[in-house]
Amino acid sequence: MKLRIRSNLHEFNVAIGQAWEAAGLGDAEVLGEASDSYELRHGKGIAMRDLGPMLAVLEPLRPPTRAVNDLGDADVELRLGMSAPASDYNLTLYGNSRRICERMGRLLGPIGMSSQSDKLGKQEGNVLDYGGAPLMLRQLIRWLSLREGIDLRENKEWDEDDDDIWLHVRDPEQEGRPAREYVDVVVETDAPAEVGPLVEALGKRGFANVTTAAMTTDGTWGRRFLVAPGPFDWEDGGMESSMLDVSMGELLEGAGVDLQRYPIERLQEPHNQPANARLSVPMKAWRQEELRAYAGPHPERFDLRVRVDSPTAAETLRDALHEAGFPHVLIEETPASDLVGYCITWGAAANESTIASSLRRVVEAEMERIGAAPEHVLGTRESDEHDQEVIIDFPLTGIDDGGLACRILATADRYDVSLRTATSPVVEPLLERLKALGFDGANHLEHHDVGTARISYGGAPPALIEQVRAVIREVTGLDCGKEKAWEDYDKDIWIDLPQTDGADAQHDEGAADLDLAAWLDPAGEHQDARARGFIDVGAEQVRIGRVELPRWQGEDGHLAPPPAAFAHYCIDELTAATLEHVALGVALREPVLLEGETSTSKTSSILYLAALLGQPAVRINLNGQTDTGELIGRYVPDDARAELPMPAEELAGHTDLLESETRLILGRAAREGRSLTTVEVQQVMANEGMRSHPWRWQDGLLVQALRRGWWVILDELNLAEPQILERLNSLLERDPGLVLTEHDNSVIGHGGEAVHHGFRIFGTMNPAEYAGRSVLSPAYRDRWVGYRFVEPPGEAAYLAMLRLLVWGEQPPVTVLGRRWQAATVEAPLGGLAEVPGMAEFLGALARFHSALQAAVGGTGAGARRLGQGAREPYVFTRRGLLRIMEYLASVVARDDRNAPEIRMREALLRYYLGRMRSAGDRSMMVRLLDAAGIGPDTWAPGTPAGDDGDDSDGDDDEIFQDGDDDDDELMAMLKEVEEDEE
Repeated sequence: MKLRIRSNLHEFNVAIGQAWEAAGLGDAEVLGEASDSYELRHGKGIAMRDLGPMLAVLEPLRPPTRAVNDLGDADVELRLGMSAPASDYNLTLYGNSRRICERMGRLLGPIGMSSQSDKLGKQEGNVLDYGGAPLMLRQLIRWLSLREGIDLRENKEWDEDDDDIWLHVRDPEQEGRPAREYVDVVVETDAPAEVGPLVEALGKRGFANVTTAAMTTDGTWGRRFLVAPGPFDWEDGGMESSMLDVSMGELLEGAGVDLQRYPIERLQEPHNQPANARLSVPMKAWRQEELRAYAGPHPERFDLRVRVDSPTAAETLRDALHEAGFPHVLIEETPASDLVGYCITWGAAANESTIASSLRRVVEAEMERIGAAPEHVLGTRESDEHDQEVIIDFPLTGIDDGGLACRILATADRYDVSLRTATSPVVEPLLERLKALGFDGANHLEHHDVGTARISYGGAPPALIEQVRAVIREVTGLDCGKEKAWEDYDKDIWIDLPQTDGADAQHDEGAADLDLAAWLDPAGEHQDARARGFIDVGAEQVRIGRVELPRWQGEDGHLAPPPAAFAHYCIDELTAATLEHVALGVALREPVLLEGETSTSKTSSILYLAALLGQPAVRINLNGQTDTGELIGRYVPDDARAELPMPAEELAGHTDLLESETRLILGRAAREGRSLTTVEVQQVMANEGMRSHPWRWQDGLLVQALRRGWWVILDELNLAEPQILERLNSLLERDPGLVLTEHDNSVIGHGGEAVHHGFRIFGTMNPAEYAGRSVLSPAYRDRWVGYRFVEPPGEAAYLAMLRLLVWGEQPPVTVLGRRWQAATVEAPLGGLAEVPGMAEFLGALARFHSALQAAVGGTGAGARRLGQGAREPYVFTRRGLLRIMEYLASVVARDDRNAPEIRMREALLRYYLGRMRSAGDRSMMVRLLDAAGIGPDTWAPGTPAGDDGDDSDGDDDEIFQDGDDDDDELMAMLKEVEEDEE
C-alpha cells in the first residue's frame, strides 16, 4: 500500500514516511508542495477496518478521512495544509529545565515556530494551551513532542481570535531524579574564606554542583542574607529549598549572627527563573557592622524621609526622631502646594507595632507643639510591605492663617465623589455639604444593598478623606470606615452608606423583653458606640467592644496565630458577645471556660483575639490518654545538650588542660560577649570527652506558658480524666501557681518564680451529652469564674458569614445593649460577587442550613429527626458552609461552559445530598431544600452550556466532563428520591 504525503514541511514529511515504512504498511512518497487542506484521502476500495492501522501510525495526528475516486498510483494521500503558516502563531515555552526548552525549540523550528520567550518553572503536566490555533498545527506539535517523550494534553484556553500557543512541558530526563544532582548552587559572598563550612554542608546534603562567586549588589542582593532557590522551589514539598535555608542558618548561627535582626529571607522569582539557585552571604559587611538590620522592631532599620515646606523649621522634628532612636532621617524640601495635610506612608514599618506607635507619638507631639488644628488630622498610607522607607508629610506653613486648611480643601475639585446609597432624607443635605467642601461633581447613585459605611478612594489625600468622614458623621451619625482601594492616579471617591432611617427599629425586632440598652445605660451615656466599630486595632492596644487590651510586646511572637488565618472570620452578634466575654476575662485575669456545641466559635474566638493582640498562644487537645507529662513536663533522653555541665567561665580558667579548638571557641565567645551556641557546646563536649546524664527534664507547655506569658487553651476539657484536671486546680486560682512535684519541687508563683504577667488559661468543651464527655464536678466548674455557654448560630449568623466571604461585610452587632457599627474587610472569596443570583442563593443557603441543623437535632418541622436511628448523627456546621463556598469559588470562576446555578446544585449534591445514608434522609433533605427555594421543585434544573463546536481533537474540557458527571448523578439521585416517596 502506497502513501503519498503532500506538504512543504520537509523534515516532518520524511519522519512520517519513515514511520509508515517501518510499520510495514508499504512505500511512502513525499511531494514537497503546499496543500490547501488537512485530511487523509483514501481510495474507495479500501475498507474502513484497514484505516485503523494507518491512523495508529500517524497518532497523534488524527486528520479527517475522505474517500475519493482517483489518487493516481497512490492508495492513500496525506495532505498537511493550513490556512495560515505556523509562524503566524505566538509560541511561548514553559519548561522545568533549560534543556527541554532548547530541545523543543529545535524540534518546532523546522515547521516555522520559534518561542517568543522561554519561562522556567514547575510544570504540573504536559499541556498545550491554545485559542484559535488550527487542528493540524496542534496535532503537528503533539506529534513532534512525542518524539521527545512528551505526550501533550490540549486545553482550549482562549477565544478563536487569539493566536497564542503556550506549551507546558516537563523534561523526561529529570523525572525521578532529585534536583540536587543537576541544579547549580552559587554562593555569592564578600568573604570567601568564611563560607567554606556552608559549601561543605551543602555537599554533605547531596548538592552536587556548589560554587562560590564574588558578591554583587543589586537591590537587596548583597545587603541581606538571601536564598533564591530558583529551580528548587519548584519541587514538591520544597525540601531542597529548605535544606538551603537550614545550611545557611547553621553557618550564621555558628558565626553569632542575630537572626532576629538579620533573618534569612527567600527571594521568590516566579517568572523567568534562573537555572541555578543563589545564596547571598554578606559576612564581611556584617562583621564590619556595615549591614543594617532589615527585620524586627529596630529603628535603625528604617529610612525616614520628612517632606516639609520649611526645612530650617523642621530641625525640631528631626531631633525628636533622633531622640526616639531613628538615626536615618532625611529632610526633603517640598513645595507647600504638594503638602495637603500630615501623613505617614509606612511601608514595612506598618508591620512593626512598636515602630509605628513610636513614630506616631513623635509626629503627633510635634503637631501639637506647632499648633496644628484637629482638622489637619494625621493620616496614614500603606505602601509596599517590603519597603524600608517611611515618608512623613509635615507641612509647616499656613497653620495659623488657615492656609493649610485651604490647601486641603482646594484639592477637592480634582476628585469625583459618588454617594452610593438608597434614597433617603439624608441624601440631599449630604450632597450639599460635600459640594460646599469643593466637590463640584458629587452625585448620588441608587444602591439598596449596602451593608457597611465605607469610603473607598485612590489618590485623594488622607486629610481630605477625614474632612469627608467628619461631614458624613455630622449629617448621618455614621462613622465611615476608609479604604485606599485604588492607585494614586485614581481620582474617584466612593461613599457607601447603608440606609440609616428605620434601621435601628428593624434590628431590634424580635428582641428580648428586657431592654438591655436602657438597663445597662439608663442615662444614654454610651450611645456613641453606634458610630464606632466593634473592633479597633491600634499600634499598641486593641479594643474589643468596651474592653481595651494591650498588644503583646515580648518574645515568641511566632506563636501568635497569623491574622491571615481569620480572613473568613465573621463577627456576628453571637461571636461578638463571646469575643467581648473572652476579652474581659483576659483583662480581669480570670480563667475562661467556653461550653457549646461543635463549631460555635469557642476556640476560634480565643485564637482570633490572640491574633489581634499578637499574643503567643498554644492549644492542647485533651483526651482520655492525656497525662500530666504532656502538660507539666517529663524526663526525656539527653541526646543533644544545649549547655555545658559546668559554667564556661570555670572551664576557661583551666586553659592549660583544654584542647586548642576548645580554647578558640571559648575565647571567641568571650570576646563577643555571648553564650555558646548549641553547636559550640556539643563541639566542646566532644573535644574534652565530657559526658552528661542520659536523661534531662523538659518543661511541658503549661510550665513554659507560665514562665513566658503564653495563653494556654485546653480544648475538649471534659474528655480528660478527672485526676488530670484536678492537677491543674492551682492554675485556676486568683493568683495562679504550680509546684513541679514531678521534677524538683520548684515553685512557680506563690512566693517562688514569678508567673509571667501575660499568662492566661482557657478551656473549651462540648456539653456533657456528647459521647465520651465527663460531667465536671460543681466545685471544679466553679473555679472557671469566666464561664460562658456559647449559643449555636442561626440563619442570621450563617447569612452574615456568607456575605463576609463574598462581599467582605462584617455586620453591625448589638452586645449587652450597645450597638456597634458594621465594618468592611477584604472579601476572601470576592470573585463570587459578580456571579448572577449569588445574593439570592446565599440567602436560601443560610435558610436551608439553619433548618437542616434543626432537623438533625429533632427540633425541626419534619415528621422525624434527620438521621434518626443512626449510631453517628449528621453534623452540619460553619465549616461545611465554608467548604461549599470555597468549592464554588474554585469552579464557578473558571467555568464558562455551565450556568452558575449548575455549579451551585453540584455543591448541594457534594456537601449535603451526597452525605445522606438512606433514601428517607435524602427525601427529607430534598423537602428542606424545596422549602428554602433551592430544591428540585422550586428551582428548575438548568441546562449546561454546550461545546464550542470544535471537538475535532476528541478531547472535552476536563471541568465540563466533571460537570456532566455530577449533573447526571444529581438528577439520578433526585429521581431515586421521587421513586422512594411514591
